[in-house]
Amino acid sequence: MIIVNWVLLGIFALTFIASIVFTIFNFYKKSKKPVLSETEKVNDLIRNKQNKNGKEQNDEALVEIEKNQDIELEINKTYKVGENEAIAAGKYTLLIVGSGKEKFNIKIDKFVKEHRHGDVVVLEDGEEITSITQPIILRG
Repeated sequence: MIIVNWVLLGIFALTFIASIVFTIFNFYKKSKKPVLSETEKVNDLIRNKQNKNGKEQNDEALVEIEKNQDIELEINKTYKVGENEAIAAGKYTLLIVGSGKEKFNIKIDKFVKEHRHGDVVVLEDGEEITSITQPIILRG
């Protein structure tokens, strides 16, 4: 009976030590990944697209739209917000396409306002949005 207890205690100890080693290994592995800002993520998409094609293209052709969550706003093109429109009502993050200016102008309805990369806007049904200075991504 004593031998069985020692065997079970040994198995428990090995399992416990293995779980601690596994946890430390996973933590170390996750901590090595670099944290990218939104601008760096968009620029990585552009670089990957350039590498696949083997040549440079303009920024508008390089943006990849992610599964109906990202909407690219072209310069001076007006988009309507609503259920049956290209943009649904909701909260969106404004992202700069490629390497552009830090500040850009967005017209929502009749008002033009200066925004920065990463600003958040809330769009309601019936509103219209237009990018004035450069292409922008709306991330929902």
